[in-house]
Formats: sequence, structure tokens, C-alpha cells
Amino acid sequence: MSPMRILHLVHQYPPEYVGGVEVYTQVLARCQRERGHEVAVFYRRSADGAELEERLSDGVRVWAAGDGPVTPVRRLLATLGSWPLQRSWQRVLDEFAPQIVHVQHLMGLPASLLATLRQRRIPYVVTLHDYWWVCANAQLLTNDTHRICDGPHWAYTNCARCALARLGKPGLWPAAPGLATLLAARNLALGRARSAARSYIAPTRFVAAWHTQHGLPAERIVVVPHGIEMPQGTANRPPGRPPALRVAYLGGLTW
Repeated sequence: MSPMRILHLVHQYPPEYVGGVEVYTQVLARCQRERGHEVAVFYRRSADGAELEERLSDGVRVWAAGDGPVTPVRRLLATLGSWPLQRSWQRVLDEFAPQIVHVQHLMGLPASLLATLRQRRIPYVVTLHDYWWVCANAQLLTNDTHRICDGPHWAYTNCARCALARLGKPGLWPAAPGLATLLAARNLALGRARSAARSYIAPTRFVAAWHTQHGLPAERIVVVPHGIEMPQGTANRPPGRPPALRVAYLGGLTW
């Protein structure tokens, strides 16, 4: 494959943020750079001001765009629009001129960023790291009942109840209809944004099947397991001894 200019779009990025998607994006960008591609990353930082900052990390150009501190409410509202973030995005597209954009996560970023890609005829692919494109809570675990949810229903009133619980404001139930309308608008914007992706990458067959059940065409989803760099010596054991059961948990320590 000839060298390409690849731009990764992600909600957060190390060292400011450390999480599964963030680390995966960092490792993938570094590996692509080592294979001769020109690689860049665009993400949203959480700080006062709306400046666009650039740095170089392992040969990867990293742009951090600002639109004030990130809070749960601002993260939700940003999906529906943010002029500072949109302006920074257009500036990066002008300067880097990517041949393809890999959308890792769009949480806290405007859905209109992908509309800009369509207008400029820049192809993009989306990795479905979780369920955020349908579930504003991302993991389908409700904040009010702590049970697994299958997605929006009852005109998004279940999503509104979950969001109020996450904010620690379950008593604001009278505001639920307005919040449900906002969450419905969120999903409408995200649905339009993701529909124009050239293809979707799912880390497991389960994730691929779930998103197919919630509107994505199965023929455009490719299952590609997340790669893991194994530490040295993990596969070795003394000869003649029976294999021991080893269990490892890789993830965040959250409820």
C-alpha cells in the first residue's frame, strides 16, 4: 500500500486522557506512522478558551481543539453544534488535507464534523468501540436501575430518566420531556453523520450484530478484533507443568 495521509478523529487523547479508545488510537496512529503513512490526530481538550494547539508525538501530528471545560451537559450539547470546534476542524482539514479520516469516537464533538467531510468528499470509516452512537450513556448500563438497556424507547423517556440519574438530579423528572426531545435530536444528528461512512469496524461479532439490529447495514460492517501488544514472557511456562488458569482484566475500574 502506498503511503497515505490518515487523520484520526477521537474525543480524547493521551496524556491528557487515558482510556481504552484513547490508548488504542495512540497505538494505531504510531503503528501507521512506522509503516510510512503520514498520520495526525484531532481531539477535544478540556480547558478554558477555544484555541487549537498542535504538538508532535512519536512522529504523529496531534491537534487539540478547545471549546471550554468538558462537562456532561456541554458534552451532550456539543453533538448538536460548536462553532469553535467546527472552525478548528476546518483549519486542520485545510492544513493536513487527509485522504481518509478514521472516526474513533465523536463524544463531545459536533456531528457536523462528519458533514464537513461529506462536503469535501473526504471518505471516512467509523470504529464502533461501544454503543454511544445510539446510547448517550455509551455502555447500555442505566444510571437509574443499573440494568442493561437495549436502547431508546418510549419516545426517549427512558434515556431522559437515565440522563437525569447520571446528573444526580432524579428529582427533576418534570424536565424529562424536554430532555427526551434533546436526546432524540442527538440521535437524529448522529444517525445522519454515521450513515455516510464508507464502512464500519466492530471489535467483536456481538458489537457488529447489535449495531445491525439498530440500523447499520450488515454488509458494511467488518469485524476486526482490537490488537493487543503482549508483554515479553507471558507465553512461557516451565515444561512438564500443566497450564495454569490465568485471568486478566483490561479496562477501567468503574462501576
